Amino acid sequence: MQKVSTSVSDLNSRESKIESIILESPAKALEMPLLRRDLDNVKEAQQAAVVSLKESVDRVYDLNKWLLGAMAVSVVTLAAGNLLKPKETKP
Repeated sequence: MQKVSTSVSDLNSRESKIESIILESPAKALEMPLLRRDLDNVKEAQQAAVVSLKESVDRVYDLNKWLLGAMAVSVVTLAAGNLLKPKETKP
């Protein structure tokens, strides 16, 4: 019973401290939830920026693949055209 009594008195003292802080300065009581909300907003913005950056990198990578593929096809076509072109004879 004495442990329970000690715990209850400890809880009462902690509760009175919290109440006094809230009554003295309500801004302090609201400060932590507002900071938490701001941090959550920053975290969401950072995650959105990371996703956007990844999508941009993927688009550039795909564009590079298409451009390099087109260049390779062009080189192969030019080489095949030069090899299959009939030789000109001088009159």
